[in-house]
Amino acid sequence: MYVARLAAVVAVLASGFAGLAEGAVRVRESAGKAVIDNARVRVEYDLARGTCDAFDAESGRTGLAGAQTRIGEWASAGEGVKRSWRDRPVSDDLGKGRALRIRCERTGAPAILLEITLYEGRGCIVLTGGVDNTTSKDLRIKEIHPLTGGAVFPGLEIQDPRTLNGISGAGKTEVLEGAQRSSPNNLLLTFTADGRRYSLVLGGLTYHEFGKWVGVGEGGGQTAMDLRAADPVGKLVEPGRTYLGDERFYVNFTTPDPFEALERYGLAVRAAQHARPNIYSFPTLCAWYVQDFSGGPKINHTTGLVEEMDAVARTGFLRYAPVALRLVPDKYHDDTEQGWWDNEHWRKFGHYTKPYETSGKWCRALLERGGLPFSYFQTGMPSDDYARAFPGHMLNNDISKLPLQHPHHQPHVTFDYTDPDFQKHMREVWGKLGKAGLKGVMFDYPETGWRPEGGFEDRHATTASAYRTVFALCREGLGPDAFIHERNLGETGRPLLDVSAGLVDSQRVWGDSNQFTPEMVRRCALRWYKTRVLYSYDMDSKTLFEGRAGDRPPLPATRRQALLTMLYVTAGRVLLSDSFRQLTPEMLHDLSRIFPIYTTARSARPVDAFTDAGAACPRIYDFPVDNDWHQVMLFNPDFAGTVRIGVRLAGEAADGALGLDPAGEYWAYDFWADRLVAKLDGRQSLEMDLQPGEAKMLSVRRVLDRPQVLSTNRHVMQGYVDLKDVAWKAGEGKLAGTASVVQGETYKIVVALNGRRVATAGAAARGVKVAVRPTDEGLAEIAIDSNSTSWVDWWATFAPRPVKVRVNGT
Repeated sequence: MYVARLAAVVAVLASGFAGLAEGAVRVRESAGKAVIDNARVRVEYDLARGTCDAFDAESGRTGLAGAQTRIGEWASAGEGVKRSWRDRPVSDDLGKGRALRIRCERTGAPAILLEITLYEGRGCIVLTGGVDNTTSKDLRIKEIHPLTGGAVFPGLEIQDPRTLNGISGAGKTEVLEGAQRSSPNNLLLTFTADGRRYSLVLGGLTYHEFGKWVGVGEGGGQTAMDLRAADPVGKLVEPGRTYLGDERFYVNFTTPDPFEALERYGLAVRAAQHARPNIYSFPTLCAWYVQDFSGGPKINHTTGLVEEMDAVARTGFLRYAPVALRLVPDKYHDDTEQGWWDNEHWRKFGHYTKPYETSGKWCRALLERGGLPFSYFQTGMPSDDYARAFPGHMLNNDISKLPLQHPHHQPHVTFDYTDPDFQKHMREVWGKLGKAGLKGVMFDYPETGWRPEGGFEDRHATTASAYRTVFALCREGLGPDAFIHERNLGETGRPLLDVSAGLVDSQRVWGDSNQFTPEMVRRCALRWYKTRVLYSYDMDSKTLFEGRAGDRPPLPATRRQALLTMLYVTAGRVLLSDSFRQLTPEMLHDLSRIFPIYTTARSARPVDAFTDAGAACPRIYDFPVDNDWHQVMLFNPDFAGTVRIGVRLAGEAADGALGLDPAGEYWAYDFWADRLVAKLDGRQSLEMDLQPGEAKMLSVRRVLDRPQVLSTNRHVMQGYVDLKDVAWKAGEGKLAGTASVVQGETYKIVVALNGRRVATAGAAARGVKVAVRPTDEGLAEIAIDSNSTSWVDWWATFAPRPVKVRVNGT
């Protein structure tokens, strides 16, 4: 049962959002209700009352009852409303299905539109609302509630409810007890009733012109729900115009497991929003942090960064990954680089220096040395002289409140990213930087691009659409492979929304700090269903030394390895505040163990998230590679004391277990300690004592009846990214595969012999040596050395009894 369930989950994740059972979508009218259904879910719209009910088609359980549509001051329910319906076929990034459109008309008011879409075999409901402006006046629509007020799971006695919010950026992500909560973007409610688990996911599915908020709360003695698309400026709809924008919501109450329910949601947003975030499979070094936080060399200029790149090359780290170096032209007040964004002004303020005084020269120098040039823009904080030169590029074409005095607050004068002439300027800026070779950019103070007061040149622009234009212009100019970072801290009241999904690759989750805390981990860990799916997350810069700056000792090995492991597992991005000239060989070695970062659109589940609500940080993480292999990470968020952490191998994930087969046996191998931890029965728990702040990365693999790989020494994922095509050929007694071997470093594969002995081992390529070394009883180590960095085909044969080992025929 457990194996079959896990296989189904993994299959869905691997297919992106396209692997569930088929089931045609039907639309019809029955007993005064417009009905749309498939094999998983049924929605009934009461044409007499203007309310909506939804049901789990398999169990018949009501998931939602009595919800209505509200847009501004108008609602679908009530007297004097004429309701009608029609349907249409749908074929989009979520699959094939049908959309049921409800029209609610009342004399003297615009017609309210609600579209309900179901897809073949999907258990989710997709909703969007809009208006047909049948009045003689312009409408400015600021809020759309496709469904609101409906009771969720009516009739169930909810027990042990937990919610998880979906806040973005530097918002506090946490699991709370209770069934009442609201959140930007999305929300999970999970609970038990009648001995079964139920889960509800509400969330924004697409983001173009509105932010999304969702919630559950008390209403009429029931747990009620609300879906709200909102924008402070709103959408202009002229008389005779219809607005039913691509502002969709996602509702799913048919997937009981909360982990699976959220993962399905994340993949749906990825598909609908065309989000394909570029993965930061390299460390980034921030020049500002090196010199201002960590007491390193003064390198925040082009010459300094080229010199730093030479230092990186001397360490040998480039054998493992490239390194991005971020220039930070962050001059504040009066006249600055911001708005001009050209060689002349970057030179003027000392950030472009000879002999690398142009973008082309600087970028080319880094690229030639194996580096990636990154830069920095202040989103909406124009230089005073730029604003005076181009007042038409500002909101309302107004520069009367210059000079700009408060860079860390909403500026009085800021860019209008909807202005056609300013857009032309930005296309030129980004086009030149793209041709020069710039590979990434950080948008600082993005809240200055969120303009709730309006004043846009484009009358149809909303605050959200104007904000997305900031990143869309950058993506257009730098190209699809560029790395775009949003430092979204929610300052000045800017809501923490996912409106940048599909344009931005990474988001910041913390203010300026090069330290590491469990709360940083929690914010990332509880977004696992978005990590590498919609964004990578950035805990801000990190130092591998104790303290902020000055003469600092290195972090203890366990703390250093934990920091790197947690960045890899929960965040997906590594930003360093230490110069490579400061890093020790031990630091460089450990840093190299987390690159490359895998590109699969999924991340490890925080297994204990729903069993320990309000905890400082999840402690148990599970990444199922397949039915027989899980990468399990244990983390001690107590930086002062040793803690014993345990997790049951078999059992439901929502109950804090790994979901493995209770009838199986499993090896557990510790990567950082390079040792076998245990051989466990599937009914047992994996338990370990962790030192203060320590993290353990464990490869947990089902015991097989023949030799099998347990781990490697190359990467914390223990073979997931550094081994491929590993196969057992039973007729030959041969285990073979392909390994990513780095020149000058012995690559080691730990093999569980499972009752056999290594007979021969080797590799087909020239310049490759293979050796077999005994380790613990029942284990062997295959060591590979290559005179080049490359993928190497290797093999080993095994005999049932001890034999003399022959390596490469000798």
